[in-house]
Amino acid sequence: QALKSAQVNPDDVVIVYCDEPSCERSNEVALRLKERGICSEPRTIAGGWQAWLEVGGPQSAGEEMGR
Repeated sequence: QALKSAQVNPDDVVIVYCDEPSCERSNEVALRLKERGICSEPRTIAGGWQAWLEVGGPQSAGEEMGR
């Protein structure tokens, strides 16, 4: 359901993450985003939210990458 209501420009970078070691679910979601034309190049990050913060990922829309 969330994929249907996603408000994403197809050219936006979308990061999908999970806290599971294999991250199979995030890989599946990224594939569905691409297949449904919601995002042309979704990316996944292993290690979940903590890993995202460690690489300086923004915490809200419009923020820039960096520490």
